[in-house]
Amino acid sequence: MERTSETKPVTIVAIGAGNRTNKYLEYAIRNPDRLKLVGVAELNDIRRHAVASKFGLKPEECFTDYERFFENPVPADAILIGTPENMHFEPCMKAIEAGYNVLLEKPIAQSLPECCRIAEAARRKGVIVGVCHVLRYHPYSSRSRRSSTRASWERSYRSATSQPWDSTEPHTDSSAACGAARRSPTRC
Repeated sequence: MERTSETKPVTIVAIGAGNRTNKYLEYAIRNPDRLKLVGVAELNDIRRHAVASKFGLKPEECFTDYERFFENPVPADAILIGTPENMHFEPCMKAIEAGYNVLLEKPIAQSLPECCRIAEAARRKGVIVGVCHVLRYHPYSSRSRRSSTRASWERSYRSATSQPWDSTEPHTDSSAACGAARRSPTRC
């Protein structure tokens, strides 16, 4: 999309206001013409108030948890889910069912069936679920790529991070990408 002076910023609500979410929100601070935080749901009062203060959010745009948010949602283009790793599935499903696009921290969920339910719900509702793989460019990952042969690294990296949701062929589940504890041929 070409940006013009009339283009409005993408609006988001953050569910979870910990370190990872605040890293993403740095982009909103540097680029207010591109990204605008319009709400936050966070259990921790200190974190919630800090984000609210930093972004000038009104009390009605701040929620003690995502349940309260979905009871009285704030209009937004997308939801950023930055909850603890074992708490991604439920707020993601609620966001999808409410018609929001979602930016989801990894792991997607704690099991392959949960990952498939997210994919199926997103297809059914016609929303986008993007999954963050921010450590892809971390120095450790760069060293790993340099220290192994390119072909073997690419093979292992693809199996650990790819999300072939639309594939009609069986694929191998990735424990790194879905949080599943096993690998088995399956399809969503």
